[in-house]
Amino acid sequence: MASHFRRTIVLVAVGWVLFLVIVLAVVRVVRGPAAEQADIEVPVFPHAGRVIEQRSPGIGFQSYEYRVDVDYPSVAVWDFYNEALTRRGWRQRPQIGRPEWTTQRQDGNNYDILAGQWIDPRGLHQLQLTATSMEEVKRDPDSGQVISRIRRPGLHVIAKVWAVVIPGGAPDGKSAP
Repeated sequence: MASHFRRTIVLVAVGWVLFLVIVLAVVRVVRGPAAEQADIEVPVFPHAGRVIEQRSPGIGFQSYEYRVDVDYPSVAVWDFYNEALTRRGWRQRPQIGRPEWTTQRQDGNNYDILAGQWIDPRGLHQLQLTATSMEEVKRDPDSGQVISRIRRPGLHVIAKVWAVVIPGGAPDGKSAP
């Protein structure tokens, strides 16, 4: 009985490994071998501060993080990315036009966030843009009333690209090639 149980476990494990190998092969054929290792040329806002770049080509991930001397509530960073990516055939996702700033409170401070997402022409990569402006809020410890609000200059920008498989991701509405 123990040998039958052991044989069943081995067969299930072998089945899973075979399944994963087949799925990876299909993904490779669908996406193409060049898509796996291809770096996407990601635009960086002009006059960006020190750009911190991270890459993981094996999984198709790239990240660019920097500060710019553009102050809240400017949407110049979003406009720059939208124009540069649209020229290259990328499309906005979802197609909502220019986004609005949203505010999140954390640690008693206000973080105003402007975000956007674009899909490449083949539907294989997604770029996510986040621009953040921080407003430090100081409160009176006794009353809780706001004493001061200080907006930090500039915007903190993060642009991330990763490989994705999106049904209907191609511009013609069909699955990516």
